[in-house]
Amino acid sequence: MKAELTGNRKFKYQKGQSSVEILVALAVLIVSISAVIAVVFGGQSITTDTQTNQEALYKAQEELELARAKSRGAIDEFNSIITTTATISGDIYNKQLVVSDISDCAKRVTSNLNWTLEQRPQSTSLSSILSSIKVFLAEGGNCSVTPPSDDFRNPSSNHPNVTINTVNGQGIAVLNKIVYLGVHDSNENLDDIFIYDTSDPSNPVFLSSIGINWGPNKKLNGIVDLVAVNFPNLNKKYVFAAGVHGRFYDQDDGGPNGEEKASGQLQVIDVTDPLLPAQAASVSLPGVSGICNSHCPGGRSIAYYDGRIYMGTHRTGGPEFHIFDVTADPTSPVHLGNTDSTQVEHNINDIEVRESVAYLATSSDTEEVIALDVSDPGDIEIIKTFDAKKADDSPSGKNGRALDIIGNRLYLGVARAISPLERDFFVVDINDFSAALGSKNFNTNQGAGITGVQVSNGLAFVGTRDPNDPFHIWDVSNPASITQWDTCDYNFSVDPQAMVYENDVIYVVTNQSSKLRVIVPSPVCL
Repeated sequence: MKAELTGNRKFKYQKGQSSVEILVALAVLIVSISAVIAVVFGGQSITTDTQTNQEALYKAQEELELARAKSRGAIDEFNSIITTTATISGDIYNKQLVVSDISDCAKRVTSNLNWTLEQRPQSTSLSSILSSIKVFLAEGGNCSVTPPSDDFRNPSSNHPNVTINTVNGQGIAVLNKIVYLGVHDSNENLDDIFIYDTSDPSNPVFLSSIGINWGPNKKLNGIVDLVAVNFPNLNKKYVFAAGVHGRFYDQDDGGPNGEEKASGQLQVIDVTDPLLPAQAASVSLPGVSGICNSHCPGGRSIAYYDGRIYMGTHRTGGPEFHIFDVTADPTSPVHLGNTDSTQVEHNINDIEVRESVAYLATSSDTEEVIALDVSDPGDIEIIKTFDAKKADDSPSGKNGRALDIIGNRLYLGVARAISPLERDFFVVDINDFSAALGSKNFNTNQGAGITGVQVSNGLAFVGTRDPNDPFHIWDVSNPASITQWDTCDYNFSVDPQAMVYENDVIYVVTNQSSKLRVIVPSPVCL
């Protein structure tokens, strides 16, 4: 009996052991299946990520290629490359094209895509610098493709003084590191244009100078503004200059009445060989007359665009704005048209041209910027004006002094913003002059006023007539919040009159001891 009981117990034990083994095997099987499922679905997730990443990269590249195709097209096609945001219906991708204008002929374009996969945010980005050869040629070679470097937070100028005795610096042009300075002096026997090689920014090298005649054996008193233009089809380079002679009238400071001849305002100088500049033409503006102070007939501003010269004068007894064709023969400018004497009636202090519109910085109290339709030079019309108002929206009564246009934004510097309500720097949408996108009071010494504005890649290089604080760089990427970008105290006792940006270098003409300052980026403050 005892042995039988023992056998039953053994059977029950074996039966229980078998049940445990089955449970253990089942658990192992479940774990194994789960692992296989995880591996399979994990692999599927990786595959899906790879597929979407490749598709996103393709779409980002596609956006860049579309922009690149526009850059090879007409000028208006290149100008149409602007920041956009788009989401395609039924697509998982949000696309954004971010465009930063380096210059008229170059843009930094970034294609961004973002999407969500299995509640995980994903993104990809491609960036490229695009340039337009058509715009470059329309600008006469005066177009930069290099954006300012980060080291421009520390602007520096450590070259020896560029001294030109007794003269006052007035205008500046730069073409491939060759600098052309326009100067003025009451002594008409002094030279009017000085040429320097700045291949080494730390050591500008004098090349030559030239005195300009407005008639046989009749000298100018100076060059107020100038532009250098490359004509590759002619294998020639020319400087087109706005000249004055007789008593010079400063655009801010009053002076005694004096006679100024209504002749020879447009000058053409052949600078193909910078060591041997030669005067090629002297042209008088038709219908221009007057005597300073109120009606001075001298040239005041000049610009080149797509085979044409655009020229402005002081407020005169005739038209202040003129257009010449220099396509066929730059040494024989053909007068195409002008504004009549009732259209502008103000000093034209600066000119920027974009396609068929000329933008003028003027001395008007309520029309500091005047935009002209110049598509038909024989029938020029004012199409809109901008009033640079105070912070309380009241008229400022200050002169528009310096202009720059990059992309669809116009940057304006004005003269002598003295009170806290006045502002001396404005950012304006060229398609909407009704109000500024943003503005700033730079608090220059005694309202010295802005003399130069150059913008590249969201940075504004600004020169003022304050010799103790003549130059700063401002972040204008958000016009509603303009902030200082440079970090160094920059004071070398100069009074800038005009400036040019070319490929990560700023060139400034002054009327102080050094007539030229070449400002470059530096790793540290010097």
